[in-house]
Amino acid sequence: MMATRPTVSAEFSAPIRIPELEGNGPTVDGCLTDDGLFLFFSRSDPGDLYVAQRLSLTSPFGPAVPLSELNSTALESDPWMSPDQTEFYFASERDDGTLQIYVSAVHRRGP
Repeated sequence: MMATRPTVSAEFSAPIRIPELEGNGPTVDGCLTDDGLFLFFSRSDPGDLYVAQRLSLTSPFGPAVPLSELNSTALESDPWMSPDQTEFYFASERDDGTLQIYVSAVHRRGP
């Protein structure tokens, strides 16, 4: 769901669905980057991390893409991108079955 507001002091609009992000399993744990162009989230089934990008704040998000480099056979959740977009944090049960926090350096790909 997404809600907008015209200014920081204005009230939010009623939430609306983001149809381009719908897929298998519920979409949870969303994290929007500070620039508003990338939305990281997890899907509880199968428990993987995804990202969707848009070109501007008024553009729709593109299709959700799994973060294959970070996903494992274990549960991944709770994505968060640092404000300078150089570090990506997430939780995973990959090592011993208990939820731990992991960090990955972000390397931008070409255009």
